[in-house]
Amino acid sequence: MNELRKDYLLERFAIIAENRGKRPQDFAQNPRETGKKTKKETTCVFCSGNEHLTPPETDRIGGRGSRWLLRSFYNKFPAVSRDFPRAFGVHEVLVETPIHDKPFYKFSKKEVCTAFNFYARRVRALYNDPEISYVSIFKNEGEKAGCSLAHAHSQLIALQRIPRLVDEELHSFEVRKSSSGKCVFCEIAEKESKSERLIYEDENLISIAPYASRSPFEVWFIPKRHVAGITGLNKEELDSLADQLSRILKKLAQITNSIDYNYWLHTAPKAKDFHFHVELMPRLSIWAGFELSNDLYINTMPPEKAARALKD
Repeated sequence: MNELRKDYLLERFAIIAENRGKRPQDFAQNPRETGKKTKKETTCVFCSGNEHLTPPETDRIGGRGSRWLLRSFYNKFPAVSRDFPRAFGVHEVLVETPIHDKPFYKFSKKEVCTAFNFYARRVRALYNDPEISYVSIFKNEGEKAGCSLAHAHSQLIALQRIPRLVDEELHSFEVRKSSSGKCVFCEIAEKESKSERLIYEDENLISIAPYASRSPFEVWFIPKRHVAGITGLNKEELDSLADQLSRILKKLAQITNSIDYNYWLHTAPKAKDFHFHVELMPRLSIWAGFELSNDLYINTMPPEKAARALKD
């Protein structure tokens, strides 16, 4: 039977449409041709050796010249910029490997951990800027997720103002904590560790299919320790995040054949309390007129069933 479910924190709802439900294998897509290069290494501006083709570099991990492991630079077509008085901010590209056409789900746990360490480093650097209030880091993987380049990368947008959705989440978080004295995400981690929506758990972090999942196989990664932002994660927590994210991405690729997804970091705005977590959204369904006009989502894969499939 179908069920209307509310988000843990926001006034956001999803209809879990079990009567329209599918088996996990029914979400298989036509395989993406990951071996066929959409751009050759000689022309891809993200590849090692083509550093001169990108806008100015902001940071890197690795050696000089072309001997880098990760590097960041200003986006060539920025949504925000220090040069835009009415759209002030910073828009960067974070290239996570010098190797062309190596999808993120094929990264080793160590490589994923290095990427998240780099994210933390960029957030820390930008929060030192007094004009920046919030830093958003996100990954678009695959055409259905809004990505046109095969070379693994994420993006960073730093803003003067806290975005509306983040502000609503922060306000609800503060109201709940003020009334109960507890962090809602600490409570989620404790409660969901005993539920059938649990996917993985270790001493540092849990991954769950959230109760009011908006899309098939949506996953949240929540540290057990109360930590406001990515810059506060310790080595063990980063290792756990990399391990669980890697395992789930590989399983998603196995289930769906073609892994198009977005993930984004929910990190605290500057000088604010929050509970850091990562949200992963595979792009297996289309949000059409109903979803877009009502901010209400129809999910044909119950999260309980999704969790079982992802941890098999």
